[in-house]
Amino acid sequence: HQKGIIHRDIKPSNILVTLHDGVPVPKVIDFGIAKATQQELTDKTVFTQFNQFMGTPAYISPEQAEMSGMDIDTRADIYSLGVLLYELLVGQTPFDVKEMMQGGLDALIQIIREREPLRPSTKLNTLQGDARTTAAKRRQTEAGKLVHQLQGDVDWIVMKCLEKDRTRRYDTANGLAMDLQRHLDNEAVLARPASAAYRFQKLVRRNKLAFAATVVIAAVLVLGVIVSAWQAVRATRAEHHAQDETKRASLEATRAKQAEKVATENSTLAEEQNQRANKERERAEATAKALRKSLYFADMGTVQQALQENNLGRAVPLVNKYFPKPGEEDLRGLEWRYLWKFCQGDETFTLHFNDYAVNALTFSPDGRLLAMTSLDNKVTILDVATKRVLTRLNGLFTFHNSQTIAFSPDGKLLAASDKGGVNLWRTTDWQLSRRLEDESIGNNEISMLFSPDGQTLTTASNRKLSFWDFATGREKTPVNVIPPDFNGYRLAYSADGKTVAVASRNEVQLWDVASGSESGKFT
Repeated sequence: HQKGIIHRDIKPSNILVTLHDGVPVPKVIDFGIAKATQQELTDKTVFTQFNQFMGTPAYISPEQAEMSGMDIDTRADIYSLGVLLYELLVGQTPFDVKEMMQGGLDALIQIIREREPLRPSTKLNTLQGDARTTAAKRRQTEAGKLVHQLQGDVDWIVMKCLEKDRTRRYDTANGLAMDLQRHLDNEAVLARPASAAYRFQKLVRRNKLAFAATVVIAAVLVLGVIVSAWQAVRATRAEHHAQDETKRASLEATRAKQAEKVATENSTLAEEQNQRANKERERAEATAKALRKSLYFADMGTVQQALQENNLGRAVPLVNKYFPKPGEEDLRGLEWRYLWKFCQGDETFTLHFNDYAVNALTFSPDGRLLAMTSLDNKVTILDVATKRVLTRLNGLFTFHNSQTIAFSPDGKLLAASDKGGVNLWRTTDWQLSRRLEDESIGNNEISMLFSPDGQTLTTASNRKLSFWDFATGREKTPVNVIPPDFNGYRLAYSADGKTVAVASRNEVQLWDVASGSESGKFT
């Protein structure tokens, strides 16, 4: 910037780090779309022509995305530096690139220009699954500590870089660097969160139509209340005046007829004013109704646009908004019902078979059958094609986190654990084919898996590992005792069926199937 050049494409891939005398020094590269602040870089530069979209979507500033011919200055690079700092702190950019690109160029520009990014600390707190923990570990700290470190100064500094209004950003990269140094030195930073008035002003600009409608409705209602109150006051005064005249009439007989006439006139006037007030109220209600209907059609247009952009998250709330409340007019027409149909989920189908939670489930090798265990101690067999229950096998003892059912590779047998053993059912008639007795299973959790050739069934509990030979229906010897550190073992066979891996909480053991002996261990 001091040499009069705006980069306009600051992003991680355009920043390299090298060593100068053993000190890491960042280097900015790729000035392919850079622009000179006073004159073109060369006589043949064509990258700064009007209305040309340029830069990387996740890192470009709102004024770059606007493509309105606005002169791009150094503060565009400040915005990109803010996105880069955000990514260094959280592990993600303020806006998801896939989401930005899904709706096309117009939706991408709208996100960059109008949507306010979450603060870094808030973004970190909203990360799903292991992403939050992973982000903290990569920064050599814990998630809670990292969120605490980001709150306050760091949030303010980053959000000042990401201001939509470039006049509210840092004027220079040096200003940003000095504010970061103030934070590191525990000094007061210049960045401060935007005031409530400023945030409200931006909210109004983003929702002009809704705020305009609200203001009109409020103004009409206030006007109606004022008129009604005014007429009520006048009516009250007229009534008091009539009472006064009546008192005077009792005292002054000669003025009785005149007082009665005045009271009658005032009463008539009050009635007329009340009628006017009622008409004004009816007019206000009609205006509010018309505005609500206009807002409905505007929302239906927004829903249609959102569906074209595959944005169900935006479309569904607007459609559901018009389910009428008690006593409210139903505005829904054919257009609502047409759009509502496209706002429904796209699951293939849902199987309903009982009221108990499912513990474990598995498909048959040909994908025709789906077997599952539930907390009512039964095995349910579903036909996937017809979506109906074929049978329910009784007497099963289930566990909350175990591989308690398994199909044989040829699909002819279904194995399921039970108290004191394993039951094997034929899939042709669902009759019990054989029972493998094993008292070590008892009420303990168990995992099971067939070998690839279907000749061996391996079971693992917190008491031992067993290999079952179908030819004899007995365990192969020797019986292998495994450590008691049990939290639901997981099993996996090698492709040749000669080795089985047993994963516990803290280690993975490898066992030779033929000899029944341990062949390796990973901790």
